[in-house]
Amino acid sequence: MQVKKIKIIKIPPKVGKKLAERYGCRRETIYNALSFRSQSKQSEDIRQAALNEFGGVETDKVLFY
Repeated sequence: MQVKKIKIIKIPPKVGKKLAERYGCRRETIYNALSFRSQSKQSEDIRQAALNEFGGVETDKVLFY
């Protein structure tokens, strides 16, 4: 069994909807940005807003495969 750590940003449940409204995108876009799956300027802005304004916490997610 192998272990892999990936960075994610955890946010409170209703914050994803607020971020989607603010940036005019879908919640899937917010999910991809917060799980570092996308690297666009908008994704960087979403991550910064989540951390600085909405109480997001950067953490590692451990995957077993």
